[in-house]
Amino acid sequence: QCTDITAKGTFSCTINKPIVTQPTTGYQQVAFGPGDHVTVNASGCVQTGGKGLTWKLYVNPSGPNSDRLYFGQIQLPGTDLVRISAVIGQNLTVNQAGSLILGYVDDNYSDNGYNNPDNGTQNQCKGVGPASVTITISR
Repeated sequence: QCTDITAKGTFSCTINKPIVTQPTTGYQQVAFGPGDHVTVNASGCVQTGGKGLTWKLYVNPSGPNSDRLYFGQIQLPGTDLVRISAVIGQNLTVNQAGSLILGYVDDNYSDNGYNNPDNGTQNQCKGVGPASVTITISR
């Protein structure tokens, strides 16, 4: 259903462990058609690399430089890439066909990922699993 833009109804499409080792990634497995109503949810943590406790929340990270780094982004067809926290829980309407694009903001992508979980900067990831993004589409 997530790839078939002619499917009718409401369904959820989840990306577990979105790619965080490059600025943007297209997810063809989540396709949109004109007029689709969309809601976005995201949670979890990402290994941002470095020394010490370096896991950070995917949506609203805290700690040094988290105002400009270490957060997930999303782009729906016909829109700009935006911080994912800006669209969570909103009712969005897609105006053109296309696929989901997710992004991640960091200054060194080579050491990112989901290996060796820790409690994270300021314990923000204590008891929290890897990042995931769920897109709910109604058409």
